[in-house]
Amino acid sequence: MKDSKKAILFLIFFAPFVGEGLSTSTPVYEWLNPLVIILLVFLYGFGALIIRELLIRWGKGSEGWLTLLLLGAAYGIIEEGLYLMTFFNPNWQDIGILGYYGRFIGVNWVWVVQLTIFHMIYSITIPVVLTHIAFPGVKEESWLSKKALIFVIIIFILCGPIWMLFVIDTYTKRIFSRLGFTNEKIKYSDLQKIITDNLEKDAALFNEYHALLVELGKNYCKKKPVCTSCPLNKLCKKIHCSFKRATI
Repeated sequence: MKDSKKAILFLIFFAPFVGEGLSTSTPVYEWLNPLVIILLVFLYGFGALIIRELLIRWGKGSEGWLTLLLLGAAYGIIEEGLYLMTFFNPNWQDIGILGYYGRFIGVNWVWVVQLTIFHMIYSITIPVVLTHIAFPGVKEESWLSKKALIFVIIIFILCGPIWMLFVIDTYTKRIFSRLGFTNEKIKYSDLQKIITDNLEKDAALFNEYHALLVELGKNYCKKKPVCTSCPLNKLCKKIHCSFKRATI
């Protein structure tokens, strides 16, 4: 295998490991799910690969630090602002007090700065730089053909909405089935219809509802649920759980 292909494989797996693994944004047990790994590679790995390729094609070379940092910041804005929309959602599960502190004209400004810098450094710059260090012989070369680059860009663009659907689908199915509202094998389209039919057509309400579901699924209604401290403990029928309802 050519060094350029090895470098590509290294980068597309190393970028999500740094961005999501070392930061613990994605819990360890979720890395056991092949679909999670594939989506993280498409989002973080392909994002880093695209930026690295543009860096070389624009003639900046492997030491074009300013361009790399600016493109890394752009990546953070695309992921958090356009795909996940955490820049605008005050109820996002990880945002905490920053959903209110520093919020102005519908934007979580402190969160915007924090996440943009995080992705600029950890999701893009560190993986790209360390990949160049690991493969010095090809660091100044283009690793993708024009067609391959276009293909990678298309996958990256499509990955954002798919990732959001996957997160909503996984958490919502688990929560609703354990509460006894739906069957765990319900189709996403049917689950989406149940939610949209029973909520007011309000974007802010949908954002808040989504954030609360993710918060519940990420911290309490996990594959191995944390029922005793769950805010819905007394209401939950605990269907598909391996133990009876806690009496507290």
